[in-house]
Amino acid sequence: MRSDASFPWTTCLSTYVAEGMETSSAVVEPFTPHQQVVTTFELLRQSSDSAIKKLAEDMQRYMVGRSDTKKLVLQTWLKNYVSPSTIFHILSPEYSVKTIVELFRKFHSLEALASRMLAYISDPLTVIKVAEMTPTGYWRIFLSHGFNNGRLIEKWYKYATMYIENNAESGLKISDVVKLISMTPHQKQTLKTFEENAAVAAHTNQMQREGPPAQKKLRTDS
Repeated sequence: MRSDASFPWTTCLSTYVAEGMETSSAVVEPFTPHQQVVTTFELLRQSSDSAIKKLAEDMQRYMVGRSDTKKLVLQTWLKNYVSPSTIFHILSPEYSVKTIVELFRKFHSLEALASRMLAYISDPLTVIKVAEMTPTGYWRIFLSHGFNNGRLIEKWYKYATMYIENNAESGLKISDVVKLISMTPHQKQTLKTFEENAAVAAHTNQMQREGPPAQKKLRTDS
C-alpha cells in the first residue's frame, strides 16, 4: 500500500471513528500507516450502520489478500476476539474454504486465532452454507490441521452419515469417502470404532422395533 500521506481518505475515516465510535482499548497502539488503515476499518466494521459495516468488511477482505496488510488484519481480529463465524462471513464466498484453511495454517504466530478458526471450519456440525462441505471436503480439512482426536472424528462420521442419507443422488458411501484419503493408524482405528458402534446401534434399534422374540411370534401367528 502507499504511504498514509497519499491516502487522504484515511484521515477522514480516522476522524469519523474518533467522533462517532468508541475506540476499543484492544486496538490502541502505536500506529504505522498500514496499521492505522487496518484498525480504522476494524472499528468501522463495528458500526450499527449496515452500509458502513459492509464497506469495512469488503475492505478487510481486500486487505487479507495483500501481503503488506494480511497479518495486520489477522492480528487485529485476534486482539478484538472476533469470532470464527464472523471471520468466515467476511472472507467467504470470495475465499474458498481451502484458501481460508491455508491462510490460517501459515500464521503460527497467531496460534490462538488459527486454532479457533480451523476448529470452526472443520466442525461438521457448524452450519457453513458452501458447496465444498461434502464429507470429503470436511475430511481433508481435518487432515490438513492434523486432527486425530476422537471427538472431531466422531462429528465427521455423524455428519458424513447424515449427508449420505440425505443426498442419495450423490452416490457416496462412507467406505468410498474414506478410500479417497490416507489416514494415520490412530485415525483408522478411531473411525473403525465408530463404524462398529454405529452398526451395533443400528442392530439394537432394529431389535427394539421388532420387539422380543415372543412378541414377534405372536405377531406372526396372529
